[in-house]
Amino acid sequence: MAAPLAAVLAAYAVATDGNPLQGVWSIGGPLPPDLLGDALLGTGQGLSYSHNSYEGDASIGRNDAYLNNGDAHSLNITKFERVYAVGGEEDRYTMDKFRQRFEAVQDESIENNPYFFTGAFSTVVVVPAAYNFVINFMSNHTKEEPSGYLDGYNFKTFFGVSGEPGSFKWERGQERVPENWYRRPSDRQYTAPDVFADVGLGYAAYPKTLKFGGNTGKPNSFVGLNVADITGGVFNAADLFDGNNLACFSFSLLQQAIPDFLNKALNDLAPVTNLLNKYIGPIVGGLSCPQQGKYDVGVFDQFPGYRYSPTGPATNY
Repeated sequence: MAAPLAAVLAAYAVATDGNPLQGVWSIGGPLPPDLLGDALLGTGQGLSYSHNSYEGDASIGRNDAYLNNGDAHSLNITKFERVYAVGGEEDRYTMDKFRQRFEAVQDESIENNPYFFTGAFSTVVVVPAAYNFVINFMSNHTKEEPSGYLDGYNFKTFFGVSGEPGSFKWERGQERVPENWYRRPSDRQYTAPDVFADVGLGYAAYPKTLKFGGNTGKPNSFVGLNVADITGGVFNAADLFDGNNLACFSFSLLQQAIPDFLNKALNDLAPVTNLLNKYIGPIVGGLSCPQQGKYDVGVFDQFPGYRYSPTGPATNY
């Protein structure tokens, strides 16, 4: 992963689910009291309980948070077995196979999760990008196959899964780098433009997956929104994939929704906005984004899943 992309993702995690003053966040549950700092700066809930700020519904292998008592970090072995099966007899995974699975998982969430929601940066970009990340970062780049390949062995080892289909077992905490595995070459680092290119290609190939809206408290009650209503007409569905529009829209949604994700009143947003601008600014500066007004994230309030905010036990260090 290219350093600027890694920095943006880390800064976003700190801003939404960590402590911006100390520059720390947890890859598990909430920060312990000695790292929470000023209680007015965010929730410090960590990535495991970052519903809609970082984690989103329709994950490749995790439950929707609402359907699992707030737990969207434990692997659902049945869900994993379904995505594992898309490798087929050739035992190879591709971006397109995962994109097809993403569409199926979205449909499953709409049919079963009364709080299903999509429309925030996490659900429009991070969730589909996570499917792409599996291919881009877990593929094995050997001398024989320097362009990389992902097979069942590498896939399940990275996910901490042992056994064979029909008897899979998730070994919690045993996710690891497989034996005889070689990472993506340094001269082919994955960048922020790569992320948006891959996400955009996925939406173009499977346009039904580009959704803004959510269920309204009952399964199969999905109500969609027009992107023009969210952006005040700056973007619409027809031009969202022109040029850098998807990236511009996504970064603006990220920045303008930050105050909405912090569930405590803030005396000063400067530590959060300064942190994000430091790392997002250099990327956005090269995109030639159109002048944008205030996004109306208030249109999401009709969806209970947008405001659903699970909490968890403090992380042990």
